[in-house]
Amino acid sequence: MSFLSPPPDIRQPVVIREDGGGLVDKYIARAHQSALEKRRVEHRGSCRSACTLALSVPSVCVAPGAVVKMHQAYEIYSGKERPDITNKMLNELPANIRQRLEGHVSRDYSVEATLTYGELRNLGVPDCDKMNPVAKDKAPEKKIRIKILNPVEALLRVFGEDL
Repeated sequence: MSFLSPPPDIRQPVVIREDGGGLVDKYIARAHQSALEKRRVEHRGSCRSACTLALSVPSVCVAPGAVVKMHQAYEIYSGKERPDITNKMLNELPANIRQRLEGHVSRDYSVEATLTYGELRNLGVPDCDKMNPVAKDKAPEKKIRIKILNPVEALLRVFGEDL
């Protein structure tokens, strides 16, 4: 699933398994919308380029196998690098992740601008599988105790001693 294609029900998390990125402004808008909705974003696979902006959502988490790769932004038709857009992306990220990536983002995905599950965990991103499950739309189950009465006891309780 792509970060830009969340499930329609905001109670459901966005699960990123394969997202190759795209237009930065669309990803910034999606990150802001996800934050407003308090929607959980789960990184469970490969997230590249503008998809890294999902790390700016407060309820983001990662699972084993997650990998996030960033590269220098560029214009799609001319290939001209856009350091202003790269800086815009970096400024959206949490400070510790931004500091880790600054100075390492190059034209192509570099090892230094690749964050694996372990590194993301070390940077404070929670593990999805160890977090509380996403809230469901149902009331908590109530426990009901039932005492089985013999037929005579049941009739006496309903009608009293008048029987």
